[in-house]
Amino acid sequence: MGMYEYDEATGLREGGLMILDSTNGSVLSEITGTDCTGILDVRWIGSKSLAACTAEGGIQFFTVSEDGKMVECSSTIPMFTGEGAKGVAIGLDVTQGGRRVASIATGGQVALVDGSKGEVVQCWQAHDAKMESWTCCLSPDGTLLATGGDDRRMKLWDVRTPATDGPVLSDRREHEAGITAYLFVQHGRRILTGSYDENVRVWDLRFGVADSACDASGMQCVVRQAAIGGVWRLKPSLTGKDLLIAGCYGGCEVWPLEELLDGREAERIGE
Repeated sequence: MGMYEYDEATGLREGGLMILDSTNGSVLSEITGTDCTGILDVRWIGSKSLAACTAEGGIQFFTVSEDGKMVECSSTIPMFTGEGAKGVAIGLDVTQGGRRVASIATGGQVALVDGSKGEVVQCWQAHDAKMESWTCCLSPDGTLLATGGDDRRMKLWDVRTPATDGPVLSDRREHEAGITAYLFVQHGRRILTGSYDENVRVWDLRFGVADSACDASGMQCVVRQAAIGGVWRLKPSLTGKDLLIAGCYGGCEVWPLEELLDGREAERIGE
């Protein structure tokens, strides 16, 4: 669990990383943790390593001890370099095994990291710096990166090519407010989006992605369903059968993922 607090009076950013034990069902107990300047997003890499994006605008890698009772930062990769460079890294994603790690900052900058070498492969301005960015998501095979924010632009990048080539897929017409969440499903053939406009959408990516020379006409929104509050995050259940939706207000809810993907009205199975 990542934690972050900003003290407006002092300008200090504080937070930390905490590992919890959930084996007791509804009761969570702290196993270990560590303090830092604040963590906005975190992902497991296997069972003994984690990657996190920080309030200082960096990507940190953590290692958990063999007995699981200690965690320490093993390396830090800054997203910003140069005099006066700063920013808050707010979203992060990793491919299975941590081969690729991606992070996005509120100012729209994106960093792609080679997880095995701990080196930045590409760093680019993905969205307008005048509007806040919120989220990024890697496809299961690590070839596509989805980015989004308050500019309402849904962008998919082929990370095998230079970012200067631009996104291979882009849409700015469908979302009525900022894009806050992505989730690839069905082996990367579809992607879900969450937005402040209180809707979850299903996009079909099977047209045009393979040739990496596609515009918005190759990406179709096939399902749109109203969700609780302004959608903030989308997460699959461990079985992959259900979808957890976290709202900016109004709490959370759980949908059967299959019903949503089939275009049926997903019946809420929990709030």
